[in-house]
Amino acid sequence: MQHQRRSYGGGPAAQKLRVGVVGLGALGSLFAAKLASAGCDVWALVRSEAQRDAIQRAGGLRLVDATRHQALARVWQEETRATHKIEAFADAAQVKAQAREADVLVFLTKSYDTRATAHSIPLAGLVRPDGGVVLTLQNGMGNREVLQASLQPTQTGSGPGAVPVVLQGITDVGALLTQPGEVRHTGTGNTFLPQHRLMNHMRDRLAQAGLEVAVTEDIDKRAWMKLMVNAAINPLTALFRIPNGQLLTNPHLLALAAEVVDEGVAVARASQVHLPTLFEGKGDEAQAWDEVRRRVFGYVQQVATATAHNRSSMLRDVERRRPTEIEFINGHIAREGRRLGVATGLNAHLCALVQALSVAADSGGGGVRPD
Repeated sequence: MQHQRRSYGGGPAAQKLRVGVVGLGALGSLFAAKLASAGCDVWALVRSEAQRDAIQRAGGLRLVDATRHQALARVWQEETRATHKIEAFADAAQVKAQAREADVLVFLTKSYDTRATAHSIPLAGLVRPDGGVVLTLQNGMGNREVLQASLQPTQTGSGPGAVPVVLQGITDVGALLTQPGEVRHTGTGNTFLPQHRLMNHMRDRLAQAGLEVAVTEDIDKRAWMKLMVNAAINPLTALFRIPNGQLLTNPHLLALAAEVVDEGVAVARASQVHLPTLFEGKGDEAQAWDEVRRRVFGYVQQVATATAHNRSSMLRDVERRRPTEIEFINGHIAREGRRLGVATGLNAHLCALVQALSVAADSGGGGVRPD
């Protein structure tokens, strides 16, 4: 049986893009509220009935945002607050029972929760069987593969019984949960989505909501770029308990960040992720990859400068004695390095040091508190 392709444009027969969000933390809440503000039909799967009830009582998610204004030479920002309607479910079975399967299921749990969450809910039952997709916007690498493996790997694509395709996107936007049911948009940034028909609609809706979004064929390369920036900034700020900007004022830490990037670039090269094409690298191959190292490290410094007063997500996790995503960031670089025979000693050591904080918590020390 052929399924009719749904239309999400502006015509009279157009339907609302239905988006489900799994993981209603800061970023999940931000994307849910932004998509709802752009006219999407949004629901979220939450951890508890209490969280569901809080959202229902408020009539949705409250988004605190800043709007930029300019008149002649004067530029100012005005803070806005608005509640955007989303439907919250505490039980995944309710989504299926109410025929609320999503066109796009956005997965935004912490990376260390991906496997357990994906195996505890009927993931395929949350997505339309006739061409719906799962989109991960999570930190680190490996989430896409975990999510795809959690689905029955019999078939992907469209048609009766099809398994949803899992797509990877990346985002640099900032958000903070200020109170239950309220999220603050704290930082502008870019969001990149992979090439897919539904991603074009996601781009349009998110752009309508004020985010910088692009669909790109270079998503794997850009994912590696973000991975290396996180690998250089997050563990060092977490271990030394400093905001991002202090990496730039400490020459020893800056040298370590540069070495993290060098190892990451070497692994990307061995993995045949051809990063030079992002920078129009010239000269021979060695020169092109030297330019990649220079550009990536420059981008690390640019991000640290732009977020100088911010405390990285890994540092916040450590301060709150929660698990971190180190295994999916530096740990991914170290594992791929071992697999490919590339030296990644510093990434491995940083991973071990951050993980040691969890052991300290288990033994009654001042490290990470497992949730």
